[in-house]
Amino acid sequence: MLIDADAATLDALRAELAPAMNRANIEFGAGDPTVSPSVAVLPPKPSALETQSVAMPTLFNLYMKGATCIAIREGSEEEIILQNVACRPL
Repeated sequence: MLIDADAATLDALRAELAPAMNRANIEFGAGDPTVSPSVAVLPPKPSALETQSVAMPTLFNLYMKGATCIAIREGSEEEIILQNVACRPL
């Protein structure tokens, strides 16, 4: 599955994945969910007192179940229904 290439859809994807990450805001890493069926969510930035972080990006694979868009977290296989994200099959 791919998402539509507009700012509103990317904002909707951020809004749907942020609660799954227990964060208010998230940033996407390398990759483009408009051309690839996966999304990397970057870890929080280190604080001013940290010089290094071992945190890794969290990867989500985007799928469709019928007409429903879902994101599956790699590792835990948690499914997040993307209710407000416009998507299309590959």
